[in-house]
Amino acid sequence: MRLLSSPLGRLGAHYDVIVVGSGYGGAVTAARLAGARWNRGGRGRRGRELRIAILERGEEILPGEFPRHVGGVLRRTRLQVRGRSFGGDGRLFDLRVDRDMSVLTGSGLGGTSLINANVVLAPSEAVRKAREWPSELKFADDDEWTPRFDRVREWLGAASYPDPTLRTPQVSQAADDLWALDGFPEVDLTYHDHTTPQGDATHLPPRGDTDVQEHGTPPGEIDVFEDTTLEDSETRSSTAKASRGVPRSAGDPRRWPRLPKLLALDRAGRSLGAGAPEPDHGEDDAQDWQTKAMFAHTILAPDGPTDPIDRVAESPQGHPPLAIDSPDIAVSFRPSISRGGIRQRPCTLCGDCVTGCNYSAKNTLPMNYLAAARQRGVEIFCGASVRRVERTSSGRWLLWVDPLDTGRERYGAPPMFVTADVVVLAAGSLGSTEILLRSSRRHGGELDLSPRLGEGFSGNGDVIAFGYNNPDEVAGFGAGFRAPELTTVPGPTITGLIDLRRASDSADTDRELIVEEGAIPGSISLPIRFMMSVFGLVDGVPTRAGWKARLGEVWRALVSLVLGVRRGALRNTQTYLVNGHDAGGPIAGLGRLLLHDGRLRIDWPWVASKTVFHDIDALLRRCTAALGGIHLPNPMWSVRGRRRLLTVHPLGGCRMAESADQGVVDHGGAVFDPSSGSDAVHEGLYVSDGSIVPRSLGANPLLTISALADRTAEQMARDWGWDVAAEDD
Repeated sequence: MRLLSSPLGRLGAHYDVIVVGSGYGGAVTAARLAGARWNRGGRGRRGRELRIAILERGEEILPGEFPRHVGGVLRRTRLQVRGRSFGGDGRLFDLRVDRDMSVLTGSGLGGTSLINANVVLAPSEAVRKAREWPSELKFADDDEWTPRFDRVREWLGAASYPDPTLRTPQVSQAADDLWALDGFPEVDLTYHDHTTPQGDATHLPPRGDTDVQEHGTPPGEIDVFEDTTLEDSETRSSTAKASRGVPRSAGDPRRWPRLPKLLALDRAGRSLGAGAPEPDHGEDDAQDWQTKAMFAHTILAPDGPTDPIDRVAESPQGHPPLAIDSPDIAVSFRPSISRGGIRQRPCTLCGDCVTGCNYSAKNTLPMNYLAAARQRGVEIFCGASVRRVERTSSGRWLLWVDPLDTGRERYGAPPMFVTADVVVLAAGSLGSTEILLRSSRRHGGELDLSPRLGEGFSGNGDVIAFGYNNPDEVAGFGAGFRAPELTTVPGPTITGLIDLRRASDSADTDRELIVEEGAIPGSISLPIRFMMSVFGLVDGVPTRAGWKARLGEVWRALVSLVLGVRRGALRNTQTYLVNGHDAGGPIAGLGRLLLHDGRLRIDWPWVASKTVFHDIDALLRRCTAALGGIHLPNPMWSVRGRRRLLTVHPLGGCRMAESADQGVVDHGGAVFDPSSGSDAVHEGLYVSDGSIVPRSLGANPLLTISALADRTAEQMARDWGWDVAAEDD
């Protein structure tokens, strides 16, 4: 794989469009505008293709270069504690610790897509129609949202984990399609169109056959990057090193293993009463589905340890229980070519998604949107931190840029400057808000901006907790530096969820919750090994009584402490990730982002004391009780006696609204200019990322952010008279 970015020394003096940031908002916007042409006159523009640049403060990291050890994680981490910074700007892991709320985001080409779990999930209809949205979106029908959601899913190659015993829509369709065939299909379904959600399922050969192992492409396929002009990296790790340990099941849907952490979540979901059997359509219909399920399982997973009929039999109406759902995730489960033209291998199930995929299986933004943008002529530059923007007398936008890791910072060198006709801030909720705060008059800048700038910050109701030291195996730790093996792999970080949105009143979105299982990356297993042992004794809440239970817990804890995370208590630990709603009322119930001594701070006093987080804690105790383990809250919950929260889904800060009195940008992402009127905007200045989302979503936000960016790009094209190229051109 070749580099998408160019050296910062090649940055031009002026561009038609500059996108600041390469996360979901920036990548989607750039890819949608790539290849667009001016259809208005002036300055020799008419008919000319837009010159577009992406400025990313982080570095470009290729598969095989993500950290596998705790030392590598520390070297790629920037820690900011109440304004004091440790580690250089632009590191992969950006952790900001504040008094009540901490935030973890990703920095690098691809933004947080490099280190997230890539769950592609839409918010509920009640959330999409909530009062916080501008009227153009609040009253929009499904024709506004659904095509954008579908387009993003296609670009990201989203599919659920191919476990045939889960009744996902794809597997149900596979059962119906197989049953409808005339006669029995061949047993070898290597290239059967219905065996996986993504279409063809290609067997991966044994480890001695390196055609796919080392190059990620079956013999005869073409590497579409082979003849491009993208720059080679002379210092990159070999591709073969990144592809070691690919399990033989990869790409073969008949051999994907049942994941212990998914089965544990299923038990927890049943205990909550999540979901319900489908309406009884009669005994014949139930028997028909049983027959189809058994037939599909026999063909799709003949070696699987559990037959769907076992789950069907547990339902009083003969249907499989719907305790958990299998969400779409942006992960490849077969050898494929991405929408960006990059060869991808099937998932190795290593469980290290959130420290970066070293196997080219995770559909991060460099695999699709950014690669497509680069091929269409968008220039990409890494190591460029934008400090502020201002308007020049000629009407152009001037960006102050600090080059990172060049040594200039040691001598107090002045920033670089670049101009653009249009600027799109897509640096994330924290980054875009910080740039606008620095650019505003209240902090010495020159822009008149909404007084609501920085308000409406949400952590998306995120809660992280653990079901520690269960009696049964969970296998929730990633492989780290070890080669993934089917007997110990946890699978992708998130493969299942308990969707409690159906159980809530449709008019009361604050009660919506989603509980997801997770995997802890193997690269940080060493510190986690000791931290959990300590916090398990100090903060753990046992859910089983009796001296035998206590004795078993102590023994398993000692085994893990001595032998590591693949034995004992930690092998049997379930990770829970919750998305909910944290406003608890109007905007006054949300947090604020402030600049203090030149550093961005999060101000949200006593947020962890909100009722919703106590309710979530009680819910997770019930989940852990169903497994018979010890409930262990997020360790930050009780540090030094003050409850704190950690979010990986920061939203708001530049929230969209009807006018500058209520928010920072309009429905199309244009930044309000209150000096010219409450609904006037700064021409050519847009925001396109999670900061414009006006409320918590109660679901993983990447799909919503990407859909809004898609809409913003279309709005920009209308505002500026650009002819946008067709998506498939």
